[in-house]
Amino acid sequence: MGKDGGTQLWCSNCKSIQICRVDSNYSGLDGDRGNVVYSQVPDLNSFRRPRICNNCEDLFWTDEVNEEWIGKLISQETDSGLTTLEGLQEQVADFATERDWDQFHTVKNLILALIGEVGELAEIVQWMTDQEIQEKINKTPEQELVDAIQKHVTLHSQLEEEVADVFIYLLRLSTVLDINLISAAYAKMSLNAQRYTIEKSKGNAEKQ
Repeated sequence: MGKDGGTQLWCSNCKSIQICRVDSNYSGLDGDRGNVVYSQVPDLNSFRRPRICNNCEDLFWTDEVNEEWIGKLISQETDSGLTTLEGLQEQVADFATERDWDQFHTVKNLILALIGEVGELAEIVQWMTDQEIQEKINKTPEQELVDAIQKHVTLHSQLEEEVADVFIYLLRLSTVLDINLISAAYAKMSLNAQRYTIEKSKGNAEKQ
């Protein structure tokens, strides 16, 4: 929330993050002032808002989703029985506790284990070119079956398994450190947007 009664948002006209207020005088097609609900997809709790940049006074629209609804979506289990990120984090923690591994899961040990798993992930593609990796990943199911018979495992399944190991250790580390991964990721993306602006970073891989 901005100090001038708005929200910090990216202004495409200013090419930077600015404080932008809701244009409460604008009336949408449905008659709502400053808040137009998407009637086509009501289950998403999404809506559009007319905004005005406090810096350049440019009018633009934002597509937004109700934050409370997002919170409920993240915390609930899916119909398929698979848990959400929060549920998976609890499952990994329970797995460690049941085996009395909490004594080993110190911050240092988990970070070193995470590095080790990333190393195993890198080892799979270490001597391949980008083109070779892409060709192997893009193989048809029939070609993958032949690879599986000949080599017992496909490149994609190898990568999938190692990525899962990295993810599990990351979840465990975030639990030990009491870090909310989703909140931390959103906060980091907000900082990255300010640090790596489109104007400075488009087509440029240099660290800012």
